[in-house]
Amino acid sequence: MVSAANVAVNDLDGNGLSGHIDEVVYPTDDKSRQLFALSTEENRSVLTPEVLAKRWHIGLDAARRTMRCTTQAGIRDVLVPAERRTRQKLHHLKFPTVKGRFYTNTMFSKVESTRGNKAAQIFTNGLGLNRSHPMKGKGEASEALMSFINDTGIPQNLVSDGALEESKGNWEKVTKKYPFRQKLIIPHSPWANLAESSVRELKAGVQRATR
Repeated sequence: MVSAANVAVNDLDGNGLSGHIDEVVYPTDDKSRQLFALSTEENRSVLTPEVLAKRWHIGLDAARRTMRCTTQAGIRDVLVPAERRTRQKLHHLKFPTVKGRFYTNTMFSKVESTRGNKAAQIFTNGLGLNRSHPMKGKGEASEALMSFINDTGIPQNLVSDGALEESKGNWEKVTKKYPFRQKLIIPHSPWANLAESSVRELKAGVQRATR
């Protein structure tokens, strides 16, 4: 095998490719060196309508309609044969999933309410749906998130800033228990969070009501 190997004298990498150009493997004409557009798709479930129709013994059209109406969330994959039953996470089935993108931000007040609240967690979709959850401080942001899930549902996508109370600690535990996509905006760009507008309009409404 050693005597049969042919390596170019100027092959510095030792792989037999850099010292010479193979016209078959690496064509040098202009037609073979054109760039074409590339596209990628999101990872999809391995479950197809054909597989579902075979498993459930239903028609192909019924299988397509079933997959359009279900989220297929909470799936756990076992790569090796399991020796015991895997615990299922079904927390996402306790509340409805609200489609679309939601934004959240913390609003602060200089005046304490009669119930001792000086802040509120605002949730909005930027299309007119606004929810406000009073808090005694920003440390209760995770409890406000749970209140929003109980009252409205699990947001499909949630956008917030990089505050620790909105990304770490108990907040992170809630996002893992009820899995949804959370995106953090770029620092020092409050215009990317539509909840800022809701906070401004809410404060203006409170001032009008006070006057």
